[in-house]
Amino acid sequence: METPVIDESALGQQLKAITVGCRLTTSTVSLRKSLTSPQREILADAFGAELQSVRGAREVVRRSHRLVKAITRELGNARTYWMDYTVAFERGVRLIRRDRIDKMNREMGEIQSQLDVAVDWLVAGWAEIVDDARERLGTLFDASDYAVTPTSVRVVLSYPAIEPDRRLLAIAPELYEAERAKIAAHFAVAAAEAEQTLIEEFLSLVSHLRAKLEDGDDGRKKLIHASTLSALADFGARFSELSMTGNKTISDTVNTLLPGISLKELRTSESYKSSVRQSLMTVEEQIQVLVAPRRRFELE
Repeated sequence: METPVIDESALGQQLKAITVGCRLTTSTVSLRKSLTSPQREILADAFGAELQSVRGAREVVRRSHRLVKAITRELGNARTYWMDYTVAFERGVRLIRRDRIDKMNREMGEIQSQLDVAVDWLVAGWAEIVDDARERLGTLFDASDYAVTPTSVRVVLSYPAIEPDRRLLAIAPELYEAERAKIAAHFAVAAAEAEQTLIEEFLSLVSHLRAKLEDGDDGRKKLIHASTLSALADFGARFSELSMTGNKTISDTVNTLLPGISLKELRTSESYKSSVRQSLMTVEEQIQVLVAPRRRFELE
């Protein structure tokens, strides 16, 4: 099979037409505070160091405390979801399909609700946080660090415009055109890399499942976990959300192969397992030719 040539300019134009910029910002509980001046003096004296050369921080709220972990877990969920259902564009900004904005907002709203509950639990257990810090920090403990309890932890989505400032068109048309070309190049890169990321992820999942269907070097059967198939199913769901370039080879395979694999039959029928393994090998051959060498893009 001949390796297809990716028309990056066309992909970039298509991506720009169906996406907008999406930024996720978060706030969280302050876990660390700098050493106070008296604490720095004690530390400098203990080591015979200059006061100006001594810096440091205290973990005033333990990151691993169960009340804190509930918050960091939800913040992690927010970032993971944002990363999974958008594609890279530039630092701090990713691209989301226009028809998926409502779903992203709903998901972040649900995560925010969970965060609100977690913050309420943290506030209710603030005395426990203070007692833990008093025990951990010893003479570094400062009660004033805990005078104010956290009030909120937020996840905020924004959708910044990804266009050159149109005011430049009147006052500096050449600069406007340069900015427009730069943004178009960013879209071309984002489209090509999004395409390759999906292809590589799919190839990895298919190869992993195919390897699980082969006997080990010692001739023993390998255990097929439900998570192996669920990872493929999850990819299928994400593919329908993220597919922005209409790759027919991938979409046809995702839509026909994934729904038809039965975990029960893989575990109980050798003929079925052999058939699926052969199908996966064929898919690997089809997908491997789509994997382009990784390139580094530098945009001025």
